[in-house]
Amino acid sequence: MFPDTLMVGMEIRVKVSDYVKDRIQALRTQNTEKYQNIACIRTNVMKFLPKFFRKGQGIVYTITDVKDLHDWMVSHFDEFPLFERIPDTELESDQVVEKLYISTEEGQKVTRNKGDKFLAVYRRIVDPYQQTDKNNMDNS
Repeated sequence: MFPDTLMVGMEIRVKVSDYVKDRIQALRTQNTEKYQNIACIRTNVMKFLPKFFRKGQGIVYTITDVKDLHDWMVSHFDEFPLFERIPDTELESDQVVEKLYISTEEGQKVTRNKGDKFLAVYRRIVDPYQQTDKNNMDNS
């Protein structure tokens, strides 16, 4: 869907991340010119998410079938002053959101089992202190 955008999936479970990596490799083998912009990293996102993005970069999509995990992620993003939650009305036109619900093996399994899926999407906002510092330097 987005051949010119770098997409990184982050997963803590070894089997899931290995499966995704194998799937990406298979897609690259079948289509040598495609799928060079996607990757999966096995990591603990709860600890290391800020290390993967430079300041001011990125939309973060979170989806899980574990309500406690969803609540934890939402509370931490809500408390962090440099992220704002994207309202559901804006997400209605986001092509990625639909794919999050239906395109993964895990998502399809949850659907088959009639489980719930919990979504939250955040955007990184400009650091007002960094912007103020830049403006002060520009005015010097």
